[in-house]
This record gives sequence, structure tokens and C-alpha cells, in this order.
Amino acid sequence: MSASFLLVISLTTGLGGGIVLGDDRSLMDRVRLEYPQALVKLEDIFSTMRGKGVLTRKLGSGNDEKTLHWDVEFAKRGDMALVRRTWNAKQFSEEQAVIKDVYCKNLDRYVFSLSSAVDNPNLSVTRLGHDVQDFDFCYGVYVKRHAEAAYCVFGLPVRRMMEDASFKITKVSSRVEGDRELLRIDYDYHPKDLILRSGWLEVCPSDRWRIQEYETQLSAEMKGRTIKGVVEYQKDQKTGENLPVRSKIDMTDGIIAFDFQTFSLTPAPEEEEFTLAAFGFPDVEPSGAEGTSNLLGFVGAGVLLLVVAAILKALASRAQQRRPRAGES
Repeated sequence: MSASFLLVISLTTGLGGGIVLGDDRSLMDRVRLEYPQALVKLEDIFSTMRGKGVLTRKLGSGNDEKTLHWDVEFAKRGDMALVRRTWNAKQFSEEQAVIKDVYCKNLDRYVFSLSSAVDNPNLSVTRLGHDVQDFDFCYGVYVKRHAEAAYCVFGLPVRRMMEDASFKITKVSSRVEGDRELLRIDYDYHPKDLILRSGWLEVCPSDRWRIQEYETQLSAEMKGRTIKGVVEYQKDQKTGENLPVRSKIDMTDGIIAFDFQTFSLTPAPEEEEFTLAAFGFPDVEPSGAEGTSNLLGFVGAGVLLLVVAAILKALASRAQQRRPRAGES
């Protein structure tokens, strides 16, 4: 066998780092067979987690560049999830003040939001009910797009994408980077109710098929913009799983990055963490869709009882003072 023929074989089988192996029917079959199962496993691995970090967003460029930042803490246990956000209103040209927000979902009981204000640093209840739409948006923006980036494209689980009738894998190619094989999956995607469209994602099969990079087009309503995400991982010493240490999303109008300070899968957060009682509020269950008025009514009733008790105590004290003492006529 000639040396030139061996060289050709070497180049086409990817024995060099970063060499593209090209599209192959066996690669397509491999993705269709193995990737869905890997996605189920990844979702299970990240079903319990907690962590914190700094979310930054860079807008503009050059002298007009502006960087906004938020301190974010999160916890998740199955269907329950919690996001705490702390930020300074000054970055939006408002009065200097640290504002705290809490978004929490507990599907078995309620969804609630808490927030402080520029003129009041104490948390107050801003939403309470069973409508999860606002929570899902906030959780997606601050957590899902980054902490769950191993199996999500811009916060959307790939498993959900693949279950859509419009999803079609168009090409699979492979390359070697260092000692890792990476698969690039190109796909067509045209869902009816979402803004994501066709794109590609690159996964590492030897690392449970975690997403390394992705690129997706947005719908015409979003002016067809392109979004690109990159995830960096680091092995957790307790579980041996690779967890995100940095997630960066490059958008047309700026760059969003989440730098994780801590990230752990165990121990699982306690159920009590996902309740109003954990934040010093009455832990009640709303009966309506929103239920905010129910909570206010509950608090108002409590205040009224305190007022009534104070009045009764004052009247009893006065009656005691008016009662003749022993020995008095």
C-alpha cells in the first residue's frame, strides 16, 4: 500500500485534530439512535441542581458599549424551580438602589414572585397563582439558556425540538478535536408557536452528547436574526459530571454570558425552599388563577385581627383601672 494512499485514508478518517470527517449515513443513523436516549439522560442528570453566578449583557460597541450585570442564584428539584436575581437600578440610569427579585414555581401548590423596589428594600409579593407563563420566561432567560445548555438550544430542550413534526436532520458531520470526537448536526426546524428556526448544534458523544456549540435562526417576526451559543464545562468532583462554568450567547444586538461561581447537582434542594414560608410570608395556596388578592386578603385579615386584639386589650386595661381596689369605698 503506497504512502500517498495511506495519507488519503488518514485524512478521510480524521486521525488529525480538527479534521472534518464529512457526512456519513452511519453518522445519521447513530444520531437518530443514540441522541434521543442521551437527551433523556441529560434531563435526568440536571433535574436537581443549584448554583449561582453573574449574568452579563454587553450592548453596543466601542465608546457606546455598555455592560449590564445581574447576580443570579437558582435551584431546581424536578418540576419545582427557583430564581433569585439581584441587580443595581443605577445601570438603567435610575436612582441608586439594589433591587432583589424572586421567581418560584411549585406546580403542586403555586407560583409566586417577590420583588423589592427603589424606595423599599424589603421584598413584597407581586404575583401569586397558578399561571406559570411569567415564571417560565424569567427562568428561561436567567437559568435555562445557560445552566441547562447541555441539552437546550437558546433555552429550548432539543428533545422537544426533535418531537416536533417540522424537525428534520439534514446532515451530520464529524471532526476530531484533541482526543474528542465532535458531531455537528444540521437540521431544518419550522415550529408554529416558537421563534426558533433551522440551525445546527455540535455535541460530544463521549461526554453524554453535551452541546458544545449551536447556531439557530430566528423567525421572520424576529427579523431572521442569528443566535450562536458556546458552552464551557468543568468536571464536578462529587459526581464526575461536566457542569457549565461559562455559557455565552452571541446575538445581533449584543453578547449575553453567564459565569458560574458555583454549580452542584447534589444534595437536592429541600422542598421547603420553594415556598413562601422560606421568605417569611404566610404559606397559603391560592384558589384562583392568580390568587394575589387571596394572599392580600389573608394578610389583611391577619392585620385586622391584630388591630381588634389590640383594641380589646386596651379596653380590658381601662376596665381594670376603673374597677375599685380592695379597701376602697
